[in-house]
Amino acid sequence: MPAPALLVAIPLVAGVVAGALSQAGTRAALCVLALVWVAAAAGLWRRRALVVTAAIVAASFCAGLVRGSGASRAAASPSLLTWFHESPSHADPVILTAVLREDAAPGANGVSVVADALSIFAAILAVMVVGDIDQRQEETSSKLHLGKYALPPSPPSTHPMMELSLPNDQTSNAI
Repeated sequence: MPAPALLVAIPLVAGVVAGALSQAGTRAALCVLALVWVAAAAGLWRRRALVVTAAIVAASFCAGLVRGSGASRAAASPSLLTWFHESPSHADPVILTAVLREDAAPGANGVSVVADALSIFAAILAVMVVGDIDQRQEETSSKLHLGKYALPPSPPSTHPMMELSLPNDQTSNAI
């Protein structure tokens, strides 16, 4: 055969395409892959070239099937989209730490930015944690019978650290 690598390449590519299109389960493909490799080992041990060749072709197809279905699932539900659908509230602000992949480009609906999200900090989570801590502190202080004390004064509404400088020399309070 003039190009023996095609015995691996063609079934591998066919398996990737089949896995991406069919959304086939990877467990079954992994089980078949293990069985095919056992058959290839048995063929090598018995010196059966046709069995080894068929097993390698089938194993390449199964490996491509596993890779294609995994890549299809990852492309259909990226981690940021999954987080967005699972978040309790879509109206709350979030802090997104990301690395830009390329420069921003103007688009039909505004500016488009491509970035890899590194971490997401949802303000709703912080509010829930602070509320839980406050509730536990109230429960603990009520058990200690320390008496009622006046609340501390509210923080000032205008603080130099809370002002944000805008490009046209206007200022606005950051949230």
